[in-house]
Amino acid sequence: MEGKCDGKVNVIAEAPKGGHLDFEKLRWIKNTGTCRVEIYPLDTEGKRCGIPAVVESQQQIAEYAVPFNGSPKKIVFVSDEKSEGSCSIELDSSKIKPFQAPAAYVVKKEPIKRTVEGKCNGEETLLSAPNGGGLLIFDLKNVGACPIEIYSADKEGERMKDKDGNTIKSVSLNPNQSTFSFDAPYGAWEVLFKCQKGPGNGTCLLEIKDRDIAYQTPDNGEPAKAPEPARIKMEGDCAPGATAEPVTLAWTNKAAVQIKWIKNTGDCPVVIYSANALDDTVSDDKIVLQPGQMIERYEPGTHLNRLGLPERGEQIVFRCTKKPNARESNCSIEFDRP
Repeated sequence: MEGKCDGKVNVIAEAPKGGHLDFEKLRWIKNTGTCRVEIYPLDTEGKRCGIPAVVESQQQIAEYAVPFNGSPKKIVFVSDEKSEGSCSIELDSSKIKPFQAPAAYVVKKEPIKRTVEGKCNGEETLLSAPNGGGLLIFDLKNVGACPIEIYSADKEGERMKDKDGNTIKSVSLNPNQSTFSFDAPYGAWEVLFKCQKGPGNGTCLLEIKDRDIAYQTPDNGEPAKAPEPARIKMEGDCAPGATAEPVTLAWTNKAAVQIKWIKNTGDCPVVIYSANALDDTVSDDKIVLQPGQMIERYEPGTHLNRLGLPERGEQIVFRCTKKPNARESNCSIEFDRP
C-alpha cells in the first residue's frame, strides 16, 4: 500500500456501513518506504480513537492489535509530513479458508515437537513466561540423560501455592519418561525446570509437543515429511545497558498476545518486556534470554493503571545488551509465525 509523505490519512481497512471491522489484528506490517509512519484507528467521526503505533523506515512488527475502545471504523497509516521520500507499507492480508484437496493428493497430519535445553547441575532454566496468565503445556518428555523437575513460580520467584497455602507439587520426569500435560495456574509468572546431576556428562533436554501441522502430499505411497513451521527473524543492535535501543516486536494495544518459541539467535543477551507507547517499562514482566536460549512462550503481564485497574502495555519490545567494550555485535531473535 502506498501513500505520500504529506501527513495525510491512508486507509488500510474500513468497516462496512453500519458494521464493524471483521478482524482483530493486522499481521507482519513492514514500512517499506523512507518516511516514518504511524498506524492508528479512527471512529465514526474520523477522530483518532487509539494510541498510534510508530513504525520506522524498513522496520517490521509482528502484529498490530485493533483496540476495542472507541468502536474503530477505520485503520489508517499516516506518514511524517516533515519528511521527504517514499511512503509505503506491506502487510500479510491472507485469510484461512477450507478447500478441497486436489485429486491424487491426501492431507496428512503430524505433531511438531520442540526441545528446550538446560544443564545437569541443579540450576533453574526458564521454560515459559506466562507473567500471571497461567498456561497448559501438553506432551512433555525427558529426552536427556538427567532427571528433570518442572514447576511454576509466582511474581516473587517463589513456588506457586494452592488456595490452602500448600506448595503445588512439581512434575518429575526420569530419562525417557513423559507426562500428558503440565498445568501452571493463573497467577504463575514463570514455568521453570531444572535437571539434577546424572551419570557422566549427561544432557538436560525437555521435549514438548507444540502443535499438529496438516499438509497435503501426493497420494503415491512415498514417505512424506511435514513442512517446518514458519519462523520470523528480527534484528537489533547490541549496546551497553540502557543505551540499547528497544525494537518493537508486536503492537498489542493492551491485548493478551503470545509470542511462541522465542530463541536468541545472536551473541549478546536479549531483554524482552512490555512497554507503553513511549517504550517505558510498565510491568514486572521482563525476561532475559542468553545466546542460544529458547523458551516456549512470552505473554505480557498486567499492571495497575491510574484507576487501580489491571491492564497491559501497548507493545512488546526487545533490546540487546552487552558489557562495555565487549565484542558481542550480533543481535537477533527468532519466533514462530502465528
